Amino acid sequence: MTSARQQLNQRDERRDGVVRPIGCVNRRMSMTRLRRFEAHEEQSRLLQVTYFGLTTSA
Repeated sequence: MTSARQQLNQRDERRDGVVRPIGCVNRRMSMTRLRRFEAHEEQSRLLQVTYFGLTTSA
């Protein structure tokens, strides 16, 4: 799921030259959204690992 982060970075690079408060707000919102998404990814991965561990041990 690195494609989402890559798209976000590209968007930020494109917007870097322009000084615009709306852009800053959008960037902050997208960063929090990305962090939340990454946390969700990590949680699901941990759940998968524990699930597979339980199935293999049983």
